[in-house]
Amino acid sequence: GGAGERPVRNANDPASNDIKATLWRDRIAWTREYGAGPGRRPVVYTKTLTAPRSRPSTRLPGVPQRRCGDFERGCGPTGERSVDAMELWGDNLAMTVGYSCRGCSGIGQSELRLVDVTERSARQVAFQVVGLSGQSLVGPSFAAGRLGWYKACLGDPSGCFHGEGGPFRSTLASRRYAKGTPGPLRVHGYADTGAALYEVAGCSEETAGAFNASCRIETVAAPAYAPVRAPLR
Repeated sequence: GGAGERPVRNANDPASNDIKATLWRDRIAWTREYGAGPGRRPVVYTKTLTAPRSRPSTRLPGVPQRRCGDFERGCGPTGERSVDAMELWGDNLAMTVGYSCRGCSGIGQSELRLVDVTERSARQVAFQVVGLSGQSLVGPSFAAGRLGWYKACLGDPSGCFHGEGGPFRSTLASRRYAKGTPGPLRVHGYADTGAALYEVAGCSEETAGAFNASCRIETVAAPAYAPVRAPLR
């Protein structure tokens, strides 16, 4: 409203890193990281902006705590947990998370999860084994009752050849999936507004020199979508 930035005093914790915030009307959701390094513990919280500071924030499901291996038998706790992106829309909180697990394929695992804020329950919307291709589930975003995201390859592009990469959608009510015409292999940011897609392209994780001279946001008309099977584990 033109008043400039202000701290969310009823939610901030000066002793921890509060990151990945997303806002819907008078509600905020964010990730708080406890600790540092590979052993850091990301926890997802939500709170209304008008709630008193004395009222505890509500903890929501975040990164899966346990997983069973698909390469070797056995189940155990996950490690190297991260919340990579979040988007809040009404009672829905979508998040992309990453983790490692013993006996699991690939370098790591990536999931797109959908949380019901009121019920404090979560379900897996999409799953991806992360390999040398740097497969990433980018986004997410909501539009017209659908959840959208993008499968990109940020390393070796071969993991996104043959139509493997590109934009995806899932209808919240019916849980039906659709995949759009494949686009760029390297997409670092993504939002699906229904009629148009916004894609962050030409970027690099390197910050020195001219690595990001071509980093940009592109507006793309929504492609044709066709029904696909759910990309679940």
